[in-house]
Amino acid sequence: MRSPSTSPPTRSPLPAALKRFTAQRIWVLWKWHTSKTGKRTKVPYQPNGNKAKSNNPKTWTTYEAAVSAASQFDGIGFVLPDGTGALDVDDCRDAATGTVHHWAQELIDRCGSYTEITPSGTGIRIIGDASGPWLSPKKMSVVDGVGVECYRKATKFITVTGNQIAGGDDLTDIDTIIDQVFAELNEDEDELERTLRDGGGDRYETRSDAMWFVINELLRRGQNPDQIEATLLGLTGNAIADHIADQPVDASKYVKRQVERAAEALGAEIFDINKDYAYVIVGGKAAVMRFDAESKFDLLKIEAFKGWHANKKKMKVGKRLVPAAEVWLKHPMRREYAGIEFSPPDSPVHSNYYNLWRGFAVEPKQGDCSKFLAHVHDNVAQGDGATYDWVMGWFADIFQNPSTKQGSSLVLRGDQGVGKTKVGEVIGSLIGGNHYVLVSSPRYVTGNFNAHMASLLLLHADEAFWAGDKSAEGKLKDLVTGHRHLVEFKFIDPISLRNFVRLFVTGNSNWTVPAGFGERRFCVLDVSEDHKQDYPYFNAIDVEMANGGREALLHYLLNFDLSKVNLRSILKTTALLEQKISSASPEEAWWLDVLSSGQLPPAVGKVSEKIPRSCFITELYADYISHAKAQGVSRRSIETKMGMFLSKAVGPSLDRKQFEDRWYYVLPSLIECRKRFAQMMQHQINWDGEDGTNWRNARSITTLW
Repeated sequence: MRSPSTSPPTRSPLPAALKRFTAQRIWVLWKWHTSKTGKRTKVPYQPNGNKAKSNNPKTWTTYEAAVSAASQFDGIGFVLPDGTGALDVDDCRDAATGTVHHWAQELIDRCGSYTEITPSGTGIRIIGDASGPWLSPKKMSVVDGVGVECYRKATKFITVTGNQIAGGDDLTDIDTIIDQVFAELNEDEDELERTLRDGGGDRYETRSDAMWFVINELLRRGQNPDQIEATLLGLTGNAIADHIADQPVDASKYVKRQVERAAEALGAEIFDINKDYAYVIVGGKAAVMRFDAESKFDLLKIEAFKGWHANKKKMKVGKRLVPAAEVWLKHPMRREYAGIEFSPPDSPVHSNYYNLWRGFAVEPKQGDCSKFLAHVHDNVAQGDGATYDWVMGWFADIFQNPSTKQGSSLVLRGDQGVGKTKVGEVIGSLIGGNHYVLVSSPRYVTGNFNAHMASLLLLHADEAFWAGDKSAEGKLKDLVTGHRHLVEFKFIDPISLRNFVRLFVTGNSNWTVPAGFGERRFCVLDVSEDHKQDYPYFNAIDVEMANGGREALLHYLLNFDLSKVNLRSILKTTALLEQKISSASPEEAWWLDVLSSGQLPPAVGKVSEKIPRSCFITELYADYISHAKAQGVSRRSIETKMGMFLSKAVGPSLDRKQFEDRWYYVLPSLIECRKRFAQMMQHQINWDGEDGTNWRNARSITTLW
């Protein structure tokens, strides 16, 4: 995540195009804040330090007062007055080179209105005249990570930098461009969103009809009356807002009565079912979502849903009494979703899909989390600054970029009581139970019924699988790097969801994860035993976390500078090397032992000094078989496969020759073979013994010279 501006970016004097706003009392100051969901937001302030509100003119100030106080804040801005609109284009500019993405440049040219660089340096804002209907200020994806938001008649403040770039020197009418952009990009807008935006336009006979549709649709989607009233009273600049304002009675009383009427017409039975259930399409089939108090859910087949409600409330349909559940299934106002998705911030959200994202568990706030950070630095990283940065960066990335996986997994290895699990528990407490889970059984990591993974950002596997389980290895690695995964609920066909799971592994086994020679997923660290079973030490961390430490830690992670770590490149640690050795194939393990000993199997017959570094192939293969048996390997390679392995492990310098009716190898020097093998492992190896120039005690091939 880019670092926010830390000094007032507004240029003085302002460009001529913005001078018209300096005479209006619409100005505010702003500071960077981090929300509960981990998103950086700009919060408006008054010069006296109190927060300003975009919908309360009493909290706005003059341009002169804002400029005078600007040094105490991150910048200034103003609330968009009626008749003014804006187009915000994010992540469209290279801050270093000033290059603007071609889509954004085309938009600038189309508008021909005043354009400036936003405080981040990576976005632009076009400001112009706009008097059309209200628009929902939602971010819409364009291409190549570029996003755009359209503002018109929005209760919204915008930042002002005065850092003008090529566009226009005045404010031009951008109404048509705003409508075109919104229509082009807002493909997922459904009728409810559209009506909330434009008030219904000419699609309804009356403004009252449009309002009635909105109320009923929100009821159908499970919103309670208070939420619906707040939505309606918050509308501005469209037909529904005007309709509410034109009523002879108090607006809140009028809206409240209309919502009550709609709820009564819907029926108490249907309304009650909508609160706890929803009809949904999953895996191409119909199912019913059953919610609990925490917004978690399970999926029921239609017959199970009907069976559960068969002995409950009934509704009169004609002359018959029919179970309310059966009426609900056919009712036009039932709560329903076209599908299920997991869309954290900055990921696409589809219209009328149930989004599993629920935000983080705590609000970030500056404070003290030093005891936890010391534990990570001193014990997890064992005092190494680069390791500490990588570990904290790995966790920080979850909060800063929840919708972008780096494809790496963090693994902590150590004895019981060293505090490795504590790390996951603390970080998990910031994420919350909706998006974090601690498991200790293989079926929760690689098993078929994995509904618990549907909305996970962090899966903490504590002694939860055996690294040697080949049947699960593929699933494990795909969990780390895959972008989609099949999620399977019991009795329901699997559904494909975006995979934002980060895998955090803790264990005390020497062999913790399956790590191949070219391992790029698992960063494996050994945790220090300095505080093993030190209950007062870990209790102090718990006390710290319970007294503002969690909020302080989230603030620390959200402000962590990710530019100093490369999370796609794992640390090459001794613990990782041990995982590679434990995961080695029988051929790899045998050849490693040969290289470590520095001795080839003896040749048979008379020794010749004329062919050094040589060995009969049959003797080499017999040595491999003996090694494999000693390791308990039941499936061993045939001689041809072993030869293929050596060709790769030794390289083109391996020379295969024949003496009479027997074949033998002539190998490069020991140091060359060791170097080649270390390159295969992609890891530095500290070899024991001599410098490795010559094979020790190597016998030569039999000869008749």
